[in-house]
Amino acid sequence: VAVAIILFEGGLHLRFETLHDAQKSVRRLIILGAPIGWFLISAGLHAIADLSWAVSVTFGGLLVVTGPTVIMPLLRSARLKARVSSLLKWEGIVNDPIGALFAVLSFEFFVFMQDESHGGVGSMIVTIAALLLVICVITVLVSRIMVWLFEHGHIPEYLKKPFLLSVVIGLYVFANFLQDEGGLLAVTIMGVTLANSSDLTSIEEIRRFKESMAVILVAGVFIILTASLDIALFYEMGWKDFAFVAALLFVIRPLTVFASTVATGLPWQEKLLVGWIAPRGVVCVAIAGLFGPLLVAQGYEDGAKMVPMAFLIVMVTVILHGFTLVFLGKRLKLVYEKANGVIIVGVHDWTIQLAESLTKMEIPVMMVDRNWVRLKKARLQNFNSYFGEILSDETEYSIDLAQYRYLLAATDNPAYNALVCSKFSHELGRDNVYQLSVPADDEKGHRSIARTVSGRRFVHQEMGFYEIWDMFRSGWRFKGTTLSEDFDFNKFCETNPDSILVGSVNEKGGLRFARVGAELKPKAGESLISFIFKTPENNKEEGKTANETA
Repeated sequence: VAVAIILFEGGLHLRFETLHDAQKSVRRLIILGAPIGWFLISAGLHAIADLSWAVSVTFGGLLVVTGPTVIMPLLRSARLKARVSSLLKWEGIVNDPIGALFAVLSFEFFVFMQDESHGGVGSMIVTIAALLLVICVITVLVSRIMVWLFEHGHIPEYLKKPFLLSVVIGLYVFANFLQDEGGLLAVTIMGVTLANSSDLTSIEEIRRFKESMAVILVAGVFIILTASLDIALFYEMGWKDFAFVAALLFVIRPLTVFASTVATGLPWQEKLLVGWIAPRGVVCVAIAGLFGPLLVAQGYEDGAKMVPMAFLIVMVTVILHGFTLVFLGKRLKLVYEKANGVIIVGVHDWTIQLAESLTKMEIPVMMVDRNWVRLKKARLQNFNSYFGEILSDETEYSIDLAQYRYLLAATDNPAYNALVCSKFSHELGRDNVYQLSVPADDEKGHRSIARTVSGRRFVHQEMGFYEIWDMFRSGWRFKGTTLSEDFDFNKFCETNPDSILVGSVNEKGGLRFARVGAELKPKAGESLISFIFKTPENNKEEGKTANETA
């Protein structure tokens, strides 16, 4: 049941809009890659690990999976480019139920062949295929009914998440009743159907609830599985088992990816990275723990090796792939070199000048506005820009957030700024979304905006939109200053007593914004971003007048 909920949560992250130009490669990895991998892994288990064909084929189908419980956290921290990230995410989630079904089909086949009264392999295949088709149809129908119930108000808002959880578990049990492990396929299809339903407005809250559940369940499942593991089985493993693991990592997986993505237009760098990154997770271990004892009960004694080998493969792949993903991604130039960028929502003269200061310090900037006339100023400055509503679903799949760490909501509407921060706080983190301060009169009583939906206050409690705008028009400008041992932060403050510290950039390019309630203490070697009053005489010394700067 825990595995079913984990797979359902993974399906909720699979939006078709995220595929873009990776759609052909994803289809190949699933439709061709899974069978090719099943064949190669099964052959390797039989030839190298010396397992019987029954155990090799069943275990080989299971090892097709690449765990989403491992892939998703890795992708969040690695900040890979969009296409290769989409490939790994889709393969990891969709192949999980496929691998489980491969194991089911294999087990059913070998048990079927032991029964002398069977009516033929063909009838068995037709029966299983028909049951899987019925499961798919029922799942899509149930998913559409759920969307209809939610959107027409037949389920109270506070009951939507527990009700959906109950339906997921019920669907999983019912599908398993029709066909062993068919429930894993059903919950994955249900997750994908709900994720791609434009009518379901509660999908974000549901996704976050299920994500929190999945994190807890993954830890719980691993504890349960390791507690039931006989450690003596590890001592019985020989060099052949370790040789197979090496072959799986360095031969079988890369060969599967390169063979299945031929003529897809995928660069060799992306093929190499996808061919290396294939960590196994909780689904692999859980299903191995199910079929290992069943195979032993059917007379295949080497089925007892499935569980320890599954644990070994999970540990090796998680450690190796987890620690090498960023390193290999950088070498293949598939990771954003600068992942500390800033998204500025609201284009004005002063935000453009702030973006100029950040860009000079090699901080990526994306300027977003739904007003084409205002955005034109940013485009003329050659800034990376996006024309559209930042809160729309289309924007979520048009802006690659991997290279951005911060968001500044800088419009003249405090409530809209708070809404933007609330939208992106889950993806970027509550500490990394900022909004301009609200006028003091609006911070009290019934006119105040709840802090639970607001972002961090930017720079200064009294620096709202109109305050910054008035200061900018009177001659204040954003300026970058590099500190040294001789000119430290104290000297800077003495030289510029009226300046307002906006942020700092360390020697590695890490950006930190100043915010209300958190004092910055920049050190020598760091660069400051400050808001300073610059007279026309000072501007002339820099080769610009105040009007030219504006």
